[in-house]
Amino acid sequence: MLVLSVLGTPTVQAREQRLTLRPRRVALLTYLAVCGPQRRQDLCPLFFPDEADPRARLRLEVHRLKATPLAPYLGAEGEVLELSAMCDATQFRRDVARGDWVSALDAWRGDLLSGADLSGLPDLEEWLAAERERLGALRLSAFTGRLSQLDHSGRAREATELARAFLTAAPLSEAACDGLVRRLLAAGQRGEATQVQQAFTTRFRAEFGFAPQLGVSLTPPEPAARPAAPEPWTWQAPPLVGREALLMQLGTWAAGAPAGQLLLLQGETGAGKSALALDFARRRGAVATLRGSELHRHAPLHALVRALRHAAPQLVGLDPATLATLAALDPEFAALSGGASEFGEPEFGGPGFGRPGVGGLGSEAALTAALMRALSAVMEGAETVVLDDLHWLDASSVRVLLRVLDRVRTLPHPPRLLCTVRPGELRAGDALTQTLGDLERAGRLVRLDVPPLSSPQVLRLLGSLLGHLPALHRSGELSGAGLPGRVDTGAAPLADTLHRLSGGNPYVLLAYLRGLETRGLLAAPGVGALTSEQLERALPPGLADVLLLPLDAAGPAVLALLEAAALQAQPFDLGAARAGSDLLPGAAEAAVETALEHRWLRPLPGPGTPGQGGGQGSYALQHDLLRLALVSRTPPARQRTLHRRMAEYLGAQLGAQGPDAEGSEAGAALARHWEEAGEPGRAGPLWRRVAERARALWGHREALAALDHALRCETDPRGRAELHLWRGRHHQALNQLGAWEHELDRAAALLGGEQPWPDLWLRLVTERTHLYWRRGEPHAALAEGAPWAEGPWTEERGLLRHDRAAMLTDLGRPEEAAAALLALLAEPELAPGSLLAANVHGSLSRAAAAMDDLPLGLTHVAEALRAFAALGNSGGLIVAYLAHAGLLEQGGQGAEAQAALRGALEVARSAQNLRLWKLSLSNLLLLTEGAGQVQDALDYATQGLELAEASLDESGQSFFAAALDRLRLARRDQAAPPVG
Repeated sequence: MLVLSVLGTPTVQAREQRLTLRPRRVALLTYLAVCGPQRRQDLCPLFFPDEADPRARLRLEVHRLKATPLAPYLGAEGEVLELSAMCDATQFRRDVARGDWVSALDAWRGDLLSGADLSGLPDLEEWLAAERERLGALRLSAFTGRLSQLDHSGRAREATELARAFLTAAPLSEAACDGLVRRLLAAGQRGEATQVQQAFTTRFRAEFGFAPQLGVSLTPPEPAARPAAPEPWTWQAPPLVGREALLMQLGTWAAGAPAGQLLLLQGETGAGKSALALDFARRRGAVATLRGSELHRHAPLHALVRALRHAAPQLVGLDPATLATLAALDPEFAALSGGASEFGEPEFGGPGFGRPGVGGLGSEAALTAALMRALSAVMEGAETVVLDDLHWLDASSVRVLLRVLDRVRTLPHPPRLLCTVRPGELRAGDALTQTLGDLERAGRLVRLDVPPLSSPQVLRLLGSLLGHLPALHRSGELSGAGLPGRVDTGAAPLADTLHRLSGGNPYVLLAYLRGLETRGLLAAPGVGALTSEQLERALPPGLADVLLLPLDAAGPAVLALLEAAALQAQPFDLGAARAGSDLLPGAAEAAVETALEHRWLRPLPGPGTPGQGGGQGSYALQHDLLRLALVSRTPPARQRTLHRRMAEYLGAQLGAQGPDAEGSEAGAALARHWEEAGEPGRAGPLWRRVAERARALWGHREALAALDHALRCETDPRGRAELHLWRGRHHQALNQLGAWEHELDRAAALLGGEQPWPDLWLRLVTERTHLYWRRGEPHAALAEGAPWAEGPWTEERGLLRHDRAAMLTDLGRPEEAAAALLALLAEPELAPGSLLAANVHGSLSRAAAAMDDLPLGLTHVAEALRAFAALGNSGGLIVAYLAHAGLLEQGGQGAEAQAALRGALEVARSAQNLRLWKLSLSNLLLLTEGAGQVQDALDYATQGLELAEASLDESGQSFFAAALDRLRLARRDQAAPPVG
């Protein structure tokens, strides 16, 4: 019998013999026991994420486990691995499910795989953290269930002792604290109950920065803070009336929150979240801001690049490689690095070698690392980091931001992280929403609601306004002449009516007040006595009309300019707004000045967006509610006219910048304007180029959004089928297999049953074979492609035949794979030196290695090396070098294998491919260490650690640091004099 005890420190016993296994193997057994049978393809990325051939490594691990007493219990036939074992974690789950609380609590010895070192396995660590959380939640439910049983049976003493254990297990649970306090009070132990509650409150406040919400009150409440005196009133900067308590809570949080904890200010549109966050942050000192934008949420890295542009002076001290990567991403950063990259001209032949990204980006890992270093530099110089409109941040910025948040916790003086969000805009199931939930469960995020203003607070705001109107002072409407802000009770009905109409929403409330001012009612004597009916008659019935009432009074030129601004993403292109409004230059300038004076527009700090307004600065509408009001009141026909004018303007601007600009953010704006103008034929190709740029930035979600627009603009069935296949590849990259299959099904439906486009059908079949393979259905994958593998030569058919052969190698049928690949090489139409030919040679070398046919493998890996070098394909060349090294090591040629790995290292370093760079270093380290070349191994470990630190790769740092410790001990042992 195999017994896995994995709650707490793990132990493995087979036939009553305790086994000593490496942590990764224990984790593999635990994963199979807890999750059930698993496909090899699903296990590979979890347990061997950085291996060039993870399936081969998994086969080796299974082979080694089969050589232990575990063999009878480990099923490893075919694609699926399964384990037959008694496991305490699975038994614990069963006990909880059937309500056996006693057995469940007795079985608990600690967290799952307590103390296990899984560094270097990020996905497995993530699974383990989530599984620990799930089991921990089940344990708390077991406590609750058992306490209920004891209470119902009258066993008060046992219930009290178990409640103590419950609070120990969940030291920050308000329910656990209340449960113990209630039982102590029932037993007459008020003194101990008070001590327990005070200790809990101290602990809770130290962790979260707030007092807990307890159901039992044993201490008198703290005296309420005296409200601050009202601030001077201006329409441009109205005071934060009614937010004093929130500011105090923010101050308490900032003073005691753990490093790296986020505070999420959440509330409805117009609640004043951004104003509150920025007011608080500016009081603390330097502020760094990342701001989401609704119409830019599908532009990859928009929020991050925009924030870095504004903080450009703080980036000057970054290393040259980071500055060169930023300059390749955005031309505005070129000045930081002097306009030149340290990497110089491409090596190994073809132009652009090793630069698959936008204008010289090396790899996704290199870009991510550079952005992380840049954002970390900005955060290090700030007292507070504000993430405004978090719900609208683009997915690529979020991905980088989440990785940087882990580093913020380790800074000597970490900034406070303050976010604003509209809960209704967070989409269930997306990565951001899930991550916020994970952070909250881990105690790294707390929420603070920004509620509507109450009726008394509206009265205070009204009093603050009325106290600063001279006409009202003269009319004696205020009581207490020296105390502006104190209103005679006659104003209370007006405040109640305004509160009812606005719902206490500060922005909407201010709109109503501006409407009253526009109608001349605020300056009239007796304003405080206006009845509800009089007030409603004095203002338009709809919110949009109320918001636009002051704009209407400012004249048609201002309204025309702001209508054009509202139809753009914010910040908007001022030149496009002028063109859309069709105003003469003098009238447009006057309209801008009026809008700025009334704060309907707000200037943004930092340089303007390239191509926006011709470098004339950057502006945004004052609030999203104002933008929505302008859009809602602009007739559809006029909207189309405005979009057309702005598209013509932007098209001329982009035409001067060259075709590459059509994929940029300005290109996306142009595509959207043409689509909204009713010109899908002009918009569709632009959306395709926007998707291509997003792909080049590894922004798969943003590419999907652009392709969705392209689909709306495409009417030709073939074009639509191509777009669905394109979307499928992005779902594949995101590992969204269900969505990938859906796109393939939609493409198949468009292609019809008569197969009018055989090239697209071949692409569809090839994609579906990949889908089946990824899903762990190898036989279905081979069957899908079988009818299409034979026939007249096409590049797509050649690719299908290659992929089928590669699958045969992975299925343990390398002889069949080699025969199929050799037949493919014999095809006269296969162009020697093409990318397909290079891949065929590489796959043949893998099949030969599996057959132990080293001459065949070395012959074809040499061909692959030549072909990939001539093509300038850095990724293929590095993988070919690694395969060459594996074959040489397999043949006992260690020195030659090291030379091949050094070739891989040189290319990876030149191409800035961080993943394969680190993999080459780790392979060199292990090979030289195994050969006893301690000094060489130390050099490679040092290079690897420096690279891992520069790229903020914690798992890589752990791996190379452990190797350095091990190698230093080995060097010391070599230097020690022989004993005797």
